[in-house]
Amino acid sequence: MKLEEHARSSARATLVSALVFAAIALVAPPARSELPKAWVGSWYTEAKEDKEVAGEKYDIRRELLVNRGDGTKTNTFRYYNRGKLVREFVVTYRWGVDSRTYWTVCQTVLVSGEGTPCSTRFEYDVISVTDREIRYKSRQTGIEYSAIRVADDFKLP
Repeated sequence: MKLEEHARSSARATLVSALVFAAIALVAPPARSELPKAWVGSWYTEAKEDKEVAGEKYDIRRELLVNRGDGTKTNTFRYYNRGKLVREFVVTYRWGVDSRTYWTVCQTVLVSGEGTPCSTRFEYDVISVTDREIRYKSRQTGIEYSAIRVADDFKLP
């Protein structure tokens, strides 16, 4: 009888340990993946498009993207119409790359020095990455982006 009780107690302890381990595995946050060094740095992109932003017509959009190794990111968006700056936004993000998915999570939108919190997540399929260029496609809009590496002290025109 004692042998039978010991076997049941041992089996119960093993089961409890397995359940506790499984529960910890389910609630523990995944380890943060290492940010790819090829993505860290300053990037420039420009697009000719006839659109509107905040009620202003524009024909050129220029962006400076600064990806930091600590997982933070700042994008400066400038919109021009006939060579004249009509609107600028600065947006801060958290960012990362998991497998072939580049993602950003909006943190703050700055317009004329005033910040507004945001939390939208954007996901992109990675098309290609070199030391000089990153290419990716938005899963939300289908738009393809191409950015070229620039010096860290690069300023938008």
